[in-house]
Amino acid sequence: MMKSIKTSVLVLMGLLILGPATASANKKIVVVDSERVHRESREGKKILKQIERKKSRKQRTIDRKKAKLQKDYEGIMKSAKTLAGSKDLLKPAVYKQRQEKLQQQYMQWGGKMQEWQQYAMQEQQKLSNEASKVLGVFRTKLQAKIETLSQLKGYTLVVDKSAVWFAKNAIDITDEVIKLIDGR
Repeated sequence: MMKSIKTSVLVLMGLLILGPATASANKKIVVVDSERVHRESREGKKILKQIERKKSRKQRTIDRKKAKLQKDYEGIMKSAKTLAGSKDLLKPAVYKQRQEKLQQQYMQWGGKMQEWQQYAMQEQQKLSNEASKVLGVFRTKLQAKIETLSQLKGYTLVVDKSAVWFAKNAIDITDEVIKLIDGR
């Protein structure tokens, strides 16, 4: 995405530097909303749905592990409260032994919590990488379709709408690109 924005900005800067003298009337500049193509094309919707399903599955697994850790934490806190309430009833050595055991359980819980956080971050990173890969393949296909359309229609420059402050609807070819991607 950033690469396409940088490229678009460089192309636009080049056009501004060269000035209107080099831009002839037969050159056509158009825009395409690639985000809209992702959202509205059949293939784009399919990919986004696939990514969302994977994300939901991973999130459920992450949430289950977190719920278990939360339950363990609540058990430790309940035991600590019970132990504190029975301090006067227990011999000091027994109280100290139970307190140390609780501290050890809490430390183990802390280690498990850190492992869970690392796991959650790694899973999110994996999902992000997978999504980038799938979207990259779609973007390559989108670029090829745009190039084909540009050759057919004689477009000189196609700019992503996200890199443009303003464009008249008359030069927006997003609908045509969606139809081409969908094979309509």
